[in-house]
Amino acid sequence: MRATRLVVIGDLHAGPDRSSLRGTLVNDLLSEWIDFVNKSIEPDAIVELGDRINPVDRESDIRTLREMSIILSRSRCPVYYIPGNHDLDNLTQEEHEEAIGSKLGNRSVELKGLRLLLLNTQDPVVQGVGGMVSDEA
Repeated sequence: MRATRLVVIGDLHAGPDRSSLRGTLVNDLLSEWIDFVNKSIEPDAIVELGDRINPVDRESDIRTLREMSIILSRSRCPVYYIPGNHDLDNLTQEEHEEAIGSKLGNRSVELKGLRLLLLNTQDPVVQGVGGMVSDEA
């Protein structure tokens, strides 16, 4: 049996360019990347660690997330999303989940006999403090 293959990606910052964050290039690069991953790596899962967008406003952020999720949906394996501190500036967690078609909350998944814990460190119970998971999680 081959080893479990997990691909991790994060800090894509799609949307408008900001300083060194070249958001306008993300969709083209991500499209090439997902084709490479499908063909050459053949992972069992992809974990997207957040900071998917350079936030603008509610409508723009939803559009950017939908475009990105369409590209990632071409993956031949499950894609698991975790929110980053830029992802929920203009959106509720529920709006973000609807835009990407996936849950963001704390959860665990079984992956080839391994338990993968996906933790939301943008927990609203600890308002304004990133990198925390509340006791209620």
